[in-house]
Amino acid sequence: MSTDESSNQDEFDSFTAGIKPDDIEKLLAGIDPDNETENEEEPQIDIETLKKDAETGYANAQTRLAISYYRGEGIEQDFDLAAFWYKKAAALGDVNAQCLLAMCYESGEGVEKDVNKAVYWYAKAAKQGDETSQSILGRIYESGRDVPQDYKKAAYWHLKAAKQGDKSSQLELGIFYTNGRGVITDLKKAAYWYLQAAKQGEGVAQVYLARCYENGHGVTKDQTKTDYWYKKAACDYVALESIDIYYEEGKGRNNKYKTAAEWYQAYAENGEAARNYANICREADEEDTDLYIMSVFWHEQAAKKGDILSFYQLAQYYNFNKSNSEELREVFKDKEIVPAENCIRDLVNKFYPLSPNDKKTEYNDEECASLKTRIASLAETAKTKSVFALKDEIENETDAVLKTGLKMIIDGMDLSIIETVIEFLSEDIKGDGKQILLEGVKKIQKGEK
Repeated sequence: MSTDESSNQDEFDSFTAGIKPDDIEKLLAGIDPDNETENEEEPQIDIETLKKDAETGYANAQTRLAISYYRGEGIEQDFDLAAFWYKKAAALGDVNAQCLLAMCYESGEGVEKDVNKAVYWYAKAAKQGDETSQSILGRIYESGRDVPQDYKKAAYWHLKAAKQGDKSSQLELGIFYTNGRGVITDLKKAAYWYLQAAKQGEGVAQVYLARCYENGHGVTKDQTKTDYWYKKAACDYVALESIDIYYEEGKGRNNKYKTAAEWYQAYAENGEAARNYANICREADEEDTDLYIMSVFWHEQAAKKGDILSFYQLAQYYNFNKSNSEELREVFKDKEIVPAENCIRDLVNKFYPLSPNDKKTEYNDEECASLKTRIASLAETAKTKSVFALKDEIENETDAVLKTGLKMIIDGMDLSIIETVIEFLSEDIKGDGKQILLEGVKKIQKGEK
């Protein structure tokens, strides 16, 4: 073992040995002994100033300019130039640039894909304490893809990131301690790290922590806490695969989803869990009418609890059934499904309320021409600036339908949902205005993308 590796292992052993039993008990009781800090937002700066500072040799400016090129914020997107400036800043020791340059090498964006160079720059950033790089290094060494698999190195870097609060590494470290990967099996430490991740909303960790309480692994058996953490996990769709362990008798994809869906139903006490249950019903068998109806029903329950994504999904269902199966429409009536028009109206009223000054225009020729001009200007804004620049346009927009469409674009809405809502809102608009609005919103959203 090299000197560096020996030093790393010593640090690893020192940290794990230093976990106090009292801290573990406090955390398992839901008390966090660590202090939380908030990151301050960086001040905004214009692109021309960034370019001047970057060319002068300021690493921070080089990194921020690279990010602007990568995201296309305030400047035309260019991965090659993003990588160029990441390299400049990384060579000067900027930790963020080192991590982001590593991501470029890992993905092949702006540079030729090279996992070895990615690992090199991740390690540079990780040694400076970058949490993201530490977690990614843990994942790379754990997977063994493109580099030799090394659980000890994976555990070491996951521990570094977990100590800083990275929930994915906290989850992985819990799994490592459970299975003895790169570390000595220790169920109490596994429970410790599962809880750290579970408290941050990591659904799979919540499932594993529930199983710890269910089986007494590293903690005292506690049915109340078992139910609590399974219930929390029901709000995380990703946790479905792990929850399925609770139903090991399930055979085949459809059977698994139906069984897990029944479990979700028992805990669908809030909007997010009800929506997840609805999604499971729909994915179990897209040809099963009963499951389809059940999905609609649970999306309605979620919508009633204020879950905006279920409002969107209901609007999609409406759009589908408006032009398709007569049989399903009859089943909807039998099941007393809430009319989709009500769903869309509720969506707009709840999440995109209109002010008294907002107007819906019938659009004569002159007004149609004015609308086209405004939409062209908005589309140009979307193409040349960040989507958030559109926010400045919203408050000045007096057309109620277009204003709603703009808000939905800002919120990242699916185009099909936006079209459904605009079509609903513009039913009483005469002339060419309705089509102009529909086509205009497409242009604006595509410009933003």
